[in-house]
Amino acid sequence: MKYSHLTLIILGSLLGLIASIYLSFIAAGTVDTAFCSIGETFDCGAVNSSKYARLFGFPNSWLGILAYTFLLISALINHKNVRIWLMNLSIFGVVIMLLFGLYLTYIEAFVLYAWCIFCVMSLCGSILAAVGLFSANREFQVTIDGQ
Repeated sequence: MKYSHLTLIILGSLLGLIASIYLSFIAAGTVDTAFCSIGETFDCGAVNSSKYARLFGFPNSWLGILAYTFLLISALINHKNVRIWLMNLSIFGVVIMLLFGLYLTYIEAFVLYAWCIFCVMSLCGSILAAVGLFSANREFQVTIDGQ
């Protein structure tokens, strides 16, 4: 895996991980949402107190922490010797993350009419990690086909 691909995956994972950790503090009620609430349009409190902020009773941010940690660790493991099963599992994971993030962004835009800056930051992290992962996978497939 090229370092440019690895860098995108790591940056995306860290961006999403930071956002997810902060959102988990909001979900636990240990930080004030005033920091990321700017009027009615950008209101982390409204988004994170909605019924869409949890999946099966768990805060979505906890899922983000698990997912971004997995992507980060798998990228670090895979960067020298690519393991096909780990690459495929990472791609499956990042596709689920993108779909779930896009669904939640739709909810923010068309149901809640409020945006959470850290939720958008998490989606941007997923997109960066996906670009790096898809590029690395493409390079890996070309290498296999060319031999």
